[in-house]
Amino acid sequence: MSLRKGHDVTADGEFGPKTKAAVVAFQKANGLEGDGVVGAATAAKLDGAQAPTKPTTTPTNPEWARVLAGGLLIRRGDRGAHVELLQRLLTEKGFTTTVDGDFGPNTQAKVRAFQAANRLEVDGVVGRRTATALQG
Repeated sequence: MSLRKGHDVTADGEFGPKTKAAVVAFQKANGLEGDGVVGAATAAKLDGAQAPTKPTTTPTNPEWARVLAGGLLIRRGDRGAHVELLQRLLTEKGFTTTVDGDFGPNTQAKVRAFQAANRLEVDGVVGRRTATALQG
């Protein structure tokens, strides 16, 4: 059982603040109560989680380029190829969401979980900082 599946923590044998933050982010991203306690439900989700792979999506979408440049925000209600790209990147980072090009409540929840796990402003909106972190 490893929290490193999609979360930036160092295995040091201590359950410190970074580990707790990663647990909370993981719980929220997986529809669990974000209490930071690794109980039976969290352990079961961790055991079933797949390790994220290195991103294979090459962000070449023109709208995505505008997001990276700080000229466009992607938010709930948006639709299109740039949202599909966002959903692929989230999934590749271990924050699995349906890739359908529709920025709905599930995508927003995964964006918020990704932001929390990466110590970004948690607002559910994808701007330059979130987009850059997704590509990293």
